[in-house]
Amino acid sequence: MIVTKHSVDFHWSQDGDFSIGPNGDIRKANCEKGRVARQLVVKRLQSSIGDWPLMQEYGTNLVEFAGAPNTRETGSLIKSAVVSSLIDGGLVAAKSLKVQVVPTGQRKVLILVYAQIVMSGEEVFVNIEYDLRENKLIPRLV
Repeated sequence: MIVTKHSVDFHWSQDGDFSIGPNGDIRKANCEKGRVARQLVVKRLQSSIGDWPLMQEYGTNLVEFAGAPNTRETGSLIKSAVVSSLIDGGLVAAKSLKVQVVPTGQRKVLILVYAQIVMSGEEVFVNIEYDLRENKLIPRLV
């Protein structure tokens, strides 16, 4: 997907549902600055390779870490998967990408992503919690 500062996308809730606007129509993401860019990064993190029929090569495959122990090594592997996923296909500028994986509990990590979207130049900050036992990603609003 080509992304510019004027791109329009549907506004997705944290649960992955369409949001409804004040006029009762499907809400658009471009009503909030940077929302389209954030959604692109979150969807890439939530996806596995092969999930998207038209872009089969995109996805982070965090499912591979389900059941893994919450160790430094696992955190490092998750970070590598996130970096690779976001740089592949040119979604974010490699030199701008900063990723941290921080343990927040016995089975949860917080994935912090800062990057610049290549096509639009927009800066994006995403903070998303991953539950290693449940294989759930929970986007956190910042």
